[in-house]
Amino acid sequence: MNIKEMKQAVEILGKEWNIEKKESGAEGNIYAWIYLMEILEESKKIITYKENGELIGFCGYAK
Repeated sequence: MNIKEMKQAVEILGKEWNIEKKESGAEGNIYAWIYLMEILEESKKIITYKENGELIGFCGYAK
């Protein structure tokens, strides 16, 4: 996953789930970035779904 895809993935995660924003009072998508890093670390393979060059979804297969 390249940095452009990672930024798009963080936007997806931030919009779809709370990702601890309310509980922590964190601004921006810091928890979405942390969650994405955990997904990337624990995944053996990442599959991305794109439409017109934009990331619309992704999944990872655990190690």
